[in-house]
Amino acid sequence: FTAGTGLQASDIGRKLEIFASFRLITDDIKTLFWGTGFYTERYRLVPYFIEVLSQHGVTTNITGIIRPATFSSFVVGTGLIGIFLLFLCFFLTAHEIVVYTKGHGIKGRKIVLFSLAAVFLSMFISINFDLVLFYLCIMPSGLLIQMSKYETSIV
Repeated sequence: FTAGTGLQASDIGRKLEIFASFRLITDDIKTLFWGTGFYTERYRLVPYFIEVLSQHGVTTNITGIIRPATFSSFVVGTGLIGIFLLFLCFFLTAHEIVVYTKGHGIKGRKIVLFSLAAVFLSMFISINFDLVLFYLCIMPSGLLIQMSKYETSIV
């Protein structure tokens, strides 16, 4: 989304969109807890993002919509309750992987947990909230949990 803003050489745009997201949700108590709605951040975040960019001395030609990274999108779209539930999904997935692999003596826990960590970190650098694979990895009995239940010769 930063095409034309001169931010391509750094991650400053991703960092500033997080600041803009928190500014948007703290403007209204209802938005703080419940967000603005899924996929509305593309429009609602624009004035806040432009304001944050200008405060950091960056000029931009953004006028229409932006496509922020997944974390910023979730913050604006779902509010603090949605972010809590998202982090809870990650925590419960990690917990289930650890408990199942310990209880059954299955090796390979580290690689599956690393995959979960990679999915978690991808929220901050890419736009993947509309990818089915993102949700399949963290859903109850999802892909990563299923992968942790089988020991193979690869692991």
